[in-house]
Amino acid sequence: MLCALIVGLAAFELEYKKTLARSAAVQDQLVTTVQASATVAAFASNEAIAQEVIQGLLASPLIAGVHLESLNGFEQGGEKTAQQGEAHPDVKVKDYPLYSPLAPQERIGHLYVWRNQREIHARAISAALDYALVLALQIGVTAVLMMLVSERILGNPLNRVARALEAVPPGSHQRIAPIPGHENDEIGMLVASSNTLLDAVERAIAEERKLQAEVDEMQAHYKRIFETSNVGIMILHPSGQLLNSNPTLMSRIVGVRFDTHSAKECQDFLEAIFCQPQDAWKMVEEARDSGQSVAADLQLKNTEGKPRWAHCLISVSRGPDGRIDLIEGVLYDVTKRMEREAATREAAAQDALTGLANRRGLEQFLSQACERAARDQHAFGVMGIDLDGFKAVNDTYGHGAGDEVLHIVAERLSRLARQGKDLVARPGGDEFVVVIYDIERAPELLASIAGNIIRKLSQPIRLHDGTLVHIGASLGIARYPEHAHSPETLLAAADEAMYQVKRQGKNAYAFHTPTAPRPNPD
Repeated sequence: MLCALIVGLAAFELEYKKTLARSAAVQDQLVTTVQASATVAAFASNEAIAQEVIQGLLASPLIAGVHLESLNGFEQGGEKTAQQGEAHPDVKVKDYPLYSPLAPQERIGHLYVWRNQREIHARAISAALDYALVLALQIGVTAVLMMLVSERILGNPLNRVARALEAVPPGSHQRIAPIPGHENDEIGMLVASSNTLLDAVERAIAEERKLQAEVDEMQAHYKRIFETSNVGIMILHPSGQLLNSNPTLMSRIVGVRFDTHSAKECQDFLEAIFCQPQDAWKMVEEARDSGQSVAADLQLKNTEGKPRWAHCLISVSRGPDGRIDLIEGVLYDVTKRMEREAATREAAAQDALTGLANRRGLEQFLSQACERAARDQHAFGVMGIDLDGFKAVNDTYGHGAGDEVLHIVAERLSRLARQGKDLVARPGGDEFVVVIYDIERAPELLASIAGNIIRKLSQPIRLHDGTLVHIGASLGIARYPEHAHSPETLLAAADEAMYQVKRQGKNAYAFHTPTAPRPNPD
């Protein structure tokens, strides 16, 4: 019995140390599983991925606290309650260094992990007690049997037990069957003890398999996070060459297809994906000069013809000499938001009756036209149009007929305008404005277009009920920069010229001349 006690104590101490070592190994294995995701989180300063890493580690009962920090100041942390994860005073936090995915020798941050010493200690004590008790029990039973060996024949039964024990696969449910005639003697006790030992072995193997399954599940979980994240991540050489990216960038953010393994196609990645790559390069320069991340919405190239947009966060890593070592970018798809904003702007600048630009849309277009013309040294013309005879149609046939006439006039004017360059607007009432941009043969081109407009608008208009109505148009022309330099003065100059036509007989056009008194319309 003394021998069993001594062996049991020794086994207890040995199993306790083994369990502690296994717990440390499991912790290291868990951290190894998420270290790639932790590196991405620290590298990209991504809070969502960092929290996934932290919460994943805290899901293990062996870990009491986790803290992730990058050398650029990004920090995320988490811990269990004091009761769940009380730290042992003799055990300090373990530091797992994080290295850049692009430069394996470059440390970019730390992952600090605190062990749950209370849980580990409890598991070690439990495993050691089970092991020691089972071992002590087996030794005690064996000792009793040895003392009685002189009284009973043990050779054959012991051999049968030994062979049966050897045939049991580790971790299986198979057990040693009782030896007939020895169910209640020392041989039976040996069989029972052996089965108890087999139970302990099965539990230990099941626990090991469970831990391995948890590790595999966690590894698969973080792999899915990296591959299915809505965030696109890109790492570029200072020249613009693509060095690394996650799957989301190519599959869900970038709207063009090309071979990412081709050095030629990836030489200037910003040029390949952005409609205005110069804007992206300006963000790189700003990030370099300010030392901070720069954000902006940039339009992506798209072979499908539908505009796509990405919200871009650009930052740079600089070397000791101040030069850019790497360009880092995070892209979010904001196409739907940009479409909603564009629809809101368009609705605010559109005439509900004709679908043309309203006064607000006209003023916005003229402001942009003045800026472009001043920058590019171009000229453009503004035509103010007032319908002659419209009031009579409105009074005779009603407002419905008047609205129909305005809609047909809008269609005729739109067919005369150049798509993508000119603008047709209805500021209000029976007044229309046509802006002819980038004119090279002024005033000849403007005169030709004005003549076409008057001829088209003088043609009879058939209403939906078959009624034919006739109107005309008085048209005044002002030219930038000859007559005015701002939207307000251009519209005023075209208006004065139009009223000059009204005064002289209507249904004609005239270029801006010194101000003349306005007659009453119609």
